Amino acid sequence: MKNDLTFRLLRLWHLRYAVIGIVYTDDWSGLYSLENKEKIIPAGEYDVELTYSKKFSSEFPYRYFYFVPLLKNVPKRKGIRIRIGDYYRDCSGSILLGKYASIPTESVDESTFAYESFMHYLRRRNIMKFKLIIEEKDNSP
Repeated sequence: MKNDLTFRLLRLWHLRYAVIGIVYTDDWSGLYSLENKEKIIPAGEYDVELTYSKKFSSEFPYRYFYFVPLLKNVPKRKGIRIRIGDYYRDCSGSILLGKYASIPTESVDESTFAYESFMHYLRRRNIMKFKLIIEEKDNSP
């Protein structure tokens, strides 16, 4: 089981209610991310582990969503996951993935497709643990 993979989440747009970014690696072009601006995860480096989720296995029993990425050691927070969802109000503090992002609606689209692509990337490499580095876009001139 490998755990030497590092994903980066680069926050690109801080909107009224949401923050949209991109999740990628050196060899994978990535997907859009969506976070609730009121429940944003502090920038930094996090260990992530695929763990069983009773909640998501009951919501999506026909798919392979039983093991969902869980961020470890998020300051003053527990249960922060990378998961499916389209709107900032769906976040509950987690990171949502999407194939497309919409700034006007502060949302991501085709989240199920994006999540399946993300999980397929991990499964093909037999990865159950990885690092996630969350960064802010440098807006300096």
